[in-house]
Amino acid sequence: VDAQSGRLSFGGGGVSSGQFTTTAGASIAFWQGIQTWQTGASATGAGTIVLTFLNGSTGGTLAVEGAVSIARLNIEGLGNLSGTGTLTITGTGSTWTGGTMGGGGTTRIAAGADFTVSGTARKFLNARTIRNEGTLIETSTGDLLDYGGAAILDNLGLFDIRGDQAWRNFTGASGTLVLNNSGTIRKSAGSGDFVFAQTTFNNTGTVQVLIGQLNIGGTIFLP
Repeated sequence: VDAQSGRLSFGGGGVSSGQFTTTAGASIAFWQGIQTWQTGASATGAGTIVLTFLNGSTGGTLAVEGAVSIARLNIEGLGNLSGTGTLTITGTGSTWTGGTMGGGGTTRIAAGADFTVSGTARKFLNARTIRNEGTLIETSTGDLLDYGGAAILDNLGLFDIRGDQAWRNFTGASGTLVLNNSGTIRKSAGSGDFVFAQTTFNNTGTVQVLIGQLNIGGTIFLP
């Protein structure tokens, strides 16, 4: 599938193990149904894979079952990233502005890649592992990130917090976060508090608070 201009949208689900390509400014969107990617599926190019919604009531799901890769991924609105496999983000410019990540699998940010949590909408992190080997950026300005299951964040790279927000269980199913840091967690902007609630924090790396406060509510293990 090759999107060279504009947006190419799919709304009925399906199974893929092939190649998706996008050029700069173009995108391939999944806005309804469950699109399952198996080992061998990948998305390359300077454009974007988008998990989004059509009418405000249902969104598209990308279920990763195997090892797949995407150069640039945007999760927005009611979009849903699920599945038990590993999705590796390989490029720069990926964003999470709404929707859900869950399914028990792993979202891996490769070395040299980045993934930004941003916008005013609430994001939901259910049972899923985020493995950051590149740069994870938190710039949200509105609602919080809500745990809906047993979530894990393995930070091996840079986790750059650029604001005052909260990651916590707030609604729905009881949720927790295990935050394992062997890289660098840095609060570089925002004069107030950034809060990790219901969080077990295991640190063998570096924590830098350049401005404001970083509050962790839970269990803390230091070397």
